[in-house]
Amino acid sequence: MDVSGFLDKLMEEKQIKLDQLSKELNISLQTLYNLRNGNSNKISRNVLKKLSVFLNVSPEIVAYQCIADRDTSRLID
Repeated sequence: MDVSGFLDKLMEEKQIKLDQLSKELNISLQTLYNLRNGNSNKISRNVLKKLSVFLNVSPEIVAYQCIADRDTSRLID
């Protein structure tokens, strides 16, 4: 999964739209659009922290979920 997939999954699970997520996290809508559309492949620490607070998990968990994909997760038992 990449950042785009992570955001899509998050919005689906929370039944929230991108503009609502932007307001909830106090992150610009443009930043979230860029992450979701793959225009930016780097996620800032600030965004990572806000996502982790929103999800009530550590920033490391969010980072892992953003970079984990089927190939690597298949190697983890």
